[in-house]
Amino acid sequence: MPFGQKVFDAAPARFVFCSMSDPVRSVRELCRVVRAGGWTSLADQVRVEDQAIGIGLDLLDRF
Repeated sequence: MPFGQKVFDAAPARFVFCSMSDPVRSVRELCRVVRAGGWTSLADQVRVEDQAIGIGLDLLDRF
């Protein structure tokens, strides 16, 4: 990302990881640009075949 280090209080990323060629690098970049004490938020869509896992993921979405 074309930003300096530790310049943001927060860096949310929603529904973008499925289209990234290197998601690990992207997470590192999010962490690089967030100040100490700041936060990142990651969310993406997933589809699972196991219904129990799907219910668990739906519950986690509330947080």
